[in-house]
Amino acid sequence: MPTQEEFMSLNDLTTTTSTTVNSVKVVKCSLEDGSYIIFPMCGYYTSSTGTWIGSNALYWSSSLYTPKPYSDAYSIFYSSSWNNGSYRGRCTGQPIRAVSDTEPTDGHPYLKIGDLYWATMNIGASSETDYGGYYAWGESETKDSYTLSEYKYYEDGEYTKYNANDEKTTLDHEQG
Repeated sequence: MPTQEEFMSLNDLTTTTSTTVNSVKVVKCSLEDGSYIIFPMCGYYTSSTGTWIGSNALYWSSSLYTPKPYSDAYSIFYSSSWNNGSYRGRCTGQPIRAVSDTEPTDGHPYLKIGDLYWATMNIGASSETDYGGYYAWGESETKDSYTLSEYKYYEDGEYTKYNANDEKTTLDHEQG
C-alpha cells in the first residue's frame, strides 16, 4: 500500500482526468508514453453504508494522519482533483491499491510509474474497473460492517497497534 507521499507523487508524475470506462466512473492517471492506470470511483463504507460510491475515489495510504494521531489514517481522495489532506477513521472500509518498489513476480499486471510498480487494479478486483474489496486500515479481510467495535486494532476503548505506545505511524509490511 502506498504511503501518502507515494500516492501524491502519482499526481506529480501523471496527467489525471476523470472519465468513464465500461460504464464505471474512474480517475485515469496517464503517462506521457500513453500508458495509464485507472482508479474506480468506489467511495467508502462506514458501518454497512456506502458513501460517494460512483462519484468519488477514496483509497487508503499506509500513513497515519499525524495531526489526529492513532485514530485516523490518510485517505487519498479524488473528486475533481487529488486531495492529499483527506483522512478517515481507521475502521472505515476503503479500497486498497498495491504498490511495490521491486518488479512484482506474482503474475498480476503492474505499471511502473516513477520508482514504484503500481497494480493496475484494486486488491480483490477481477478487472481494472471492478471496485474490489473494502478494508479497514491495516486489515486484510473484507467485512459486512465497518465500525470501531469491529476494528482489529481496537479493544476496550483503546487502539492496540499503531498507537501512542508503539509510536508507529506507517503500516508494518505483513505477508498475507
